Amino acid sequence: MRYPKLREIAHDKQYIDSFGGYNHNVRIGDGEFYDVVNMTSDAFPLLKVRDPHGVYVEDEADGMISKDELCYVSGGEFIMGDSHVDLGLSSSLKTLVSMGAYVIIFPDKKYVNTADLSDYGSIAAQCGGNAAVISNCTEDGTQIPNALITISETQPETGKNGYYWINTSTTPATMFRYSGESGEWFDIKGYLRISSEYITDEFSEGDSVRLDGFFNETLDIDGYHSIVAAGRDATAIGAEKRFIAVQGVMPALSLNIATEFTISRDAPDMDFVIEANNRLWGCKYGYVDGKLVNEIYASKLGDFRNWRNYAGISTDSYAASVGTDGPFTGAVNYVGFPLFFKERCVHKVYGTIPSNFQIQTDTLNGVQEGCAKSLAVVNEVLYYKSRSGICAYDGSLPTVISEKLGDETYGNAVGGSFRSKYFITMRQSGISYDFIYDTARGIWHRSHVPQRIVEYCAHKDEMYFLTDPAFDGSFIGTVYGQEQDSDLAEKKVYWTAESGMIGLYTNDKKALASLSVRIKVALGTRVRFYAEYDSSGCWEPICSFVGTGIKVVNMPIIPRRCDHFRIKIEGEGPATLFSICKTIEEGTEL
Repeated sequence: MRYPKLREIAHDKQYIDSFGGYNHNVRIGDGEFYDVVNMTSDAFPLLKVRDPHGVYVEDEADGMISKDELCYVSGGEFIMGDSHVDLGLSSSLKTLVSMGAYVIIFPDKKYVNTADLSDYGSIAAQCGGNAAVISNCTEDGTQIPNALITISETQPETGKNGYYWINTSTTPATMFRYSGESGEWFDIKGYLRISSEYITDEFSEGDSVRLDGFFNETLDIDGYHSIVAAGRDATAIGAEKRFIAVQGVMPALSLNIATEFTISRDAPDMDFVIEANNRLWGCKYGYVDGKLVNEIYASKLGDFRNWRNYAGISTDSYAASVGTDGPFTGAVNYVGFPLFFKERCVHKVYGTIPSNFQIQTDTLNGVQEGCAKSLAVVNEVLYYKSRSGICAYDGSLPTVISEKLGDETYGNAVGGSFRSKYFITMRQSGISYDFIYDTARGIWHRSHVPQRIVEYCAHKDEMYFLTDPAFDGSFIGTVYGQEQDSDLAEKKVYWTAESGMIGLYTNDKKALASLSVRIKVALGTRVRFYAEYDSSGCWEPICSFVGTGIKVVNMPIIPRRCDHFRIKIEGEGPATLFSICKTIEEGTEL
């Protein structure tokens, strides 16, 4: 008797010992996961659970910056270690910019010297009153005695060495000084001394200030001036007075101002502010005093307080309009060049002094609106969130590197760099998603922080994150778990790794015949395994166990015919995945 010959069922044994992280697409590579939460590439090629997040402070902070210590602002104060400086800050998220030992806080325009915390104040300063005396003076602010000044429309026939002549035949008047050696009058720059008990010590030599109320039929010096000298008026009798000296000539021996006047210093209102080459740089798009501005600004060299010094020298301030439409979306100092982004372009400033500053405009995928804080430099490459995805920019053209994040649409991104990793938090429908990109290996992972992260800051050997003050339980956290003494610190990390669809490469039915995993699980860590068949949406439990160290776990699986399937592993606590071995039985088309 002859019996039919049975065909042996084909088996495909797949062994994976290198894990590629997050890939949120339908078809992904072996060792990648459609969704993986709270795992890390730190042990690559193994897959390891990340460290628990710690808590640095539980203050509801509004911004932070790395100096000799991690500094932050909270409740109107600037805090560095155990020191608190009350700056009277408003309650809102801040931008903290470092320039030398100083930290400048925007939009409040306040500053503090981290090397000397008694040195603090405001860029915006103002004083005023209703009484001042104006007189002609020398460049150092010394008042010129009336006996040495002649005021006339014609040149005096004779003079004495060191005497002055104010020529009123011109508008404005000009000043001359007589030289006894040559016997001639030489025109010189004139200076005006303004003395008043209402002038405060907030103003110093080099400041650019605006004068208002200093005008009458004799003199009009309202407008912007650079202070050439300032100090206490030693000639004052009675109330203590201070003086400032500015360039100008007054066609009178002295002038008493008995009307309201103000002396003020301020910086422009700016959308974004950065430091580059010992200047602060900023940009503004919008209406200011009823006029639309689309400008880039730079402070005076080495002086963040002054933005309107235009003396024609190398240390001058700088301002220029740009021709592109739309709001600025971010700014960054990249390899020494100030970069100002819009959504479809970037403005790059070249040059070393105002006379040779040039703004080059490149059309490219710029920073998405609302994602200014996604800008971060990792290993000399600039990363940021654009409308097209997350981009890597090396100074030429940006490249989108976020294909593995799938077709999801994100916004409101904030980012930071730590060693070779780029951290980014993005929102979708009000929900925050935290991602980490390992730039050295090109691997993505997804993390999870219950609170909404609004800022990252790398400081020494730790990456810090700031959660949204608008939510209860706001704090400054640590990615790698330093400073754990807080109820808000993670005690045990929940993690999950969900495979992509297995079986899409053949049209025949198949079955998962066996599954084994080599995994290191800390004592007390519980691990669970699930399978989903034919996109049913139902994760069916396979097995679970409590960790005891490194072991091979063989799953008790009853083979089930299906078109495709997925596997999920989840747990709480430390674990490291070494390898996965799965055997797939091939079936027929039916």
